[in-house]
Amino acid sequence: MIHTGTGYGRTLAAGFREAFGGLGRVRHTESIGRVMDPGLGGRIDKAVAAVAEDASAGPVVLAMHEDAAERTLVALREAGVRGTVVGGDALSNDAFVARLRKTPQEKKARALTRNLYVASSLMADSLTGEALNWAESFREDNGSLPSWPAMAAQTSIDVAIKALKRSGVSAARRAGTAGRAPEPGVHEQPGEGGEVPARDDVPRRRAFPAAAGDHGRRPGGKVVSATIQLMPSDTAKGLDAATGIAADRSVRVADQVLVRQQIVSTGFNCNEVSALDTGAETFEADLFPWFRYRGSDDATAVDFVNAADYDVSLGSPVRSSEREGIKYRLYRVTGTFKASLDFHQFPLDRQHLIIALQNHKYSASHVVYLGDRKLLEQDQAEALRSGSDVNSTMDRLSGWKSTGLDLYKATVDSTAALGDPAVTEETPGFYYGQYVADVRQQQHQGHQATNPCAQLSSSGVNGRV
Repeated sequence: MIHTGTGYGRTLAAGFREAFGGLGRVRHTESIGRVMDPGLGGRIDKAVAAVAEDASAGPVVLAMHEDAAERTLVALREAGVRGTVVGGDALSNDAFVARLRKTPQEKKARALTRNLYVASSLMADSLTGEALNWAESFREDNGSLPSWPAMAAQTSIDVAIKALKRSGVSAARRAGTAGRAPEPGVHEQPGEGGEVPARDDVPRRRAFPAAAGDHGRRPGGKVVSATIQLMPSDTAKGLDAATGIAADRSVRVADQVLVRQQIVSTGFNCNEVSALDTGAETFEADLFPWFRYRGSDDATAVDFVNAADYDVSLGSPVRSSEREGIKYRLYRVTGTFKASLDFHQFPLDRQHLIIALQNHKYSASHVVYLGDRKLLEQDQAEALRSGSDVNSTMDRLSGWKSTGLDLYKATVDSTAALGDPAVTEETPGFYYGQYVADVRQQQHQGHQATNPCAQLSSSGVNGRV
């Protein structure tokens, strides 16, 4: 453990030592003092030497901000420490890894970021819902996706606005003085697009699950979710824990069981969307779904949950590769999908044509599908290009124009026991991870649209709208 003498460094170091104390041993605790004090370089060299001289030192934890972390990491690598380095949330941003990548020698730059991990409450590639929309607006204004502190700040603003709307300004002021929410309620969970119960037992604090970020997996210098996470199970505590541990899918840490969770970078390249049937509420699509993952090939055991027939499946990959343990699989899928259409603005309606996939073997505890960072950062003009012909768009619908493509993860839950006697009313149900492509369609103003109500009537299903 190497930490600075700041409040952040001391607090993070003390918290880690306390948490890790029951699991292992911190062999060295080295302080490099305050960054602004003279002699910082000498203090860093002394701390690094203590680590480099101990062949069994193990992973190195850096409890410090960016400036000190950059200098310390360079010193560690130059001293021959090539093993795992773990940083706190202060290092979980693209700007930090971009600084490391500015090293003139590419080989040296890669050595700095290899085996470098960070802990964060939120990774940009896990955003969904309104959080993803906000992040995209942030990127348009600032040129990059927001860091998790920026997302947390936005969350705090949203919570404050909710408090003001629900309880009035005077009540919110009294609550602020007391250091807690005006009343038990809901807080936005960044990246989930939903709400979770507020914690009233710890004033002024929120507890988010920590995720591990990987600095070294992408040559472009982007922080992404590590391919394997250890996360609390989404089912009852200890439920089938022995089986999970025996199958190497779970591990017992202190008094809890953590599940080995595959993080699957996922993407859709749509070739075309066609044959929208407003009466049957279906459409046809031709697309390239792809997956990049580490570990079990069960990551590709997916169903298309809104397919109109059972013939829609991945089939065999059209391209596959593996590099440094990371597997890549590309598929081509064509078929008919169900759509939930909205005709409230007919004949100038806008429709969302959804294609969603979901793992049919494992819940979200074991497999999560996240958007690839490159896809998250592309503009809409690029996203709407056909995957099979970059010189054309995916538009194949007469009278309609594709106006946008959103790609995001989603979670669906089932609170049913599903026949399992170990699941009770006090334990949560099962959550399943999905990955969604949402193709936005706008009807042309000059198009002579067919009244969907007339189509429904002629189909013998009048009254559905």
